Amino acid sequence: AIKHISTRQSGKKSLKSTLQFSLANRQKLTIDLWDSYNLALYSINTCELVQDNRGHWYACVTVKEFPKTVCGMGQVGIDLGCKDAAVSSEGDQLQIKVTHQYAEKLAIAQRAKNKKRVKAIHAKIKNTRQDLIHKFTSKLVKA
Repeated sequence: AIKHISTRQSGKKSLKSTLQFSLANRQKLTIDLWDSYNLALYSINTCELVQDNRGHWYACVTVKEFPKTVCGMGQVGIDLGCKDAAVSSEGDQLQIKVTHQYAEKLAIAQRAKNKKRVKAIHAKIKNTRQDLIHKFTSKLVKA
């Protein structure tokens, strides 16, 4: 069983939440996590703790009901190409080439056989690409 205990402000935009897990052997596990969606607004269904390749832990939470948001009703076409990753019919471009700035640092770390730094740079590239894709698709949905 998962129980949301509290949410507190920790900065201008960020929130910290406390979750309590009831384990099989009648023990309780309490964890603090960075809350990007304000979990107090939702009813938690399941939670999965996941570790990435750098050793960072994440709580993947599913909720029972998601609040309804208003989305655009228009249509848009997307051209997937070689020069740009994607271009919408409205002229918006998805620029993945921003991640090329990490190429030199990655090459240095690989030649030095610094595995920890290589993992960190690959994680930075992955997170940057996911952020760019999320911003691009969110902009399309809201339009």
